[in-house]
Formats: sequence, C-alpha cells, structure tokens
Amino acid sequence: MREGKVAYVRFFSEPAGCPQSCGTDGLVGSDAKCLSASHGEQSIRGILVAMSQENVEIVRRGYEGFAATGVMNPDIIEPGFVWDMSNFHGWPEQQRYEGAEEVRGFLSEWMDAWDDWELKADAFHEAGDRVVAMMSQRGRSKAAGMLVEMSFAQVWTLRDGKQIRMDMYSDRDEALKATGLQK
Repeated sequence: MREGKVAYVRFFSEPAGCPQSCGTDGLVGSDAKCLSASHGEQSIRGILVAMSQENVEIVRRGYEGFAATGVMNPDIIEPGFVWDMSNFHGWPEQQRYEGAEEVRGFLSEWMDAWDDWELKADAFHEAGDRVVAMMSQRGRSKAAGMLVEMSFAQVWTLRDGKQIRMDMYSDRDEALKATGLQK
C-alpha cells in the first residue's frame, strides 16, 4: 500500500464525534456525514479532501524530483501520459505530447534551449482529481541570449496516485476557471 493511502485510511479510523450525540464534533464541512464507525457512513467530501491532499503531495514530489534529476519520475506518471499545450496561447510548436517517451523528449529539448533555466512552483491548489500548480520560470535563451521570465499554470490530472495528464495554461486565471476554482 502506498504511503498516501495509509494517510487517508488512518483519517477514517481515528475516533470521531457523532452528530447525534455531540453536535458538530467529527464533521467535515456542512454537508458531511457522521465519521464515527458506529454509523458506518463516511464523508464523501472527507475522502475527496484526503485524496486531493495526496495528489498535491504527488505533484510536489514530482517537481522536486524533476529539479534534482531533470526528468519526470517514471514511478508517478502513467505510460500514456499526455502533456497538452493547447491552452498556452501562442505556443508555436506541437500542441500535444503523448506518452512518457515523447514528453521526455520535449522536456529535454526545452531545457537544452536555455542557459541557467530555473523552474519554481509558486503555489498549489487542489481541485478533486486535479492539482493546479502556479509556476514561474526564467532562463537565458541560448539562441538569442535574451533573459526570459514568465508565469503560467499547469493543471495535473491524477488517477490512482499517478499523473495521467498535464494541461499548460499561459493565463493562470484560465487554469483556475477550468478547474472550477474561480468563476
């Protein structure tokens, strides 16, 4: 069993209050069900919160691993992983990279185009089975020698603890809207 799974199983095995005897103690959100084992009901929202937190940690570890090695961790991506650039306005090249090998090739070419390239995660937002990563990058173009800085968002979709898709957004607000985190 993966470490993250243990965390949310333990979440439900801890003693919780019962709304029938103690009011709101033990509830998760206003629409939550009693979490006590005596009633046998679990909060769907509680499960989703735990899974979302696990997904944020998977994405965060992915960035940390990428920073250390320069490659995506093959243990956390599905073989059919899709890297989608279609929401990155003005992207002049291929719109979708499909499969782990094609994505690795794209990322290698991207990093080779820069001197002193840096990638920074500014914030993470959980959105069910998706995680919105607010990112910044900077580097000096090898071709033109020009310093480039940009902010963008990456929306990671996860299933069963694995990254299955990443949608790149040039506009951070569009990423938040696409995931229902902003109107």
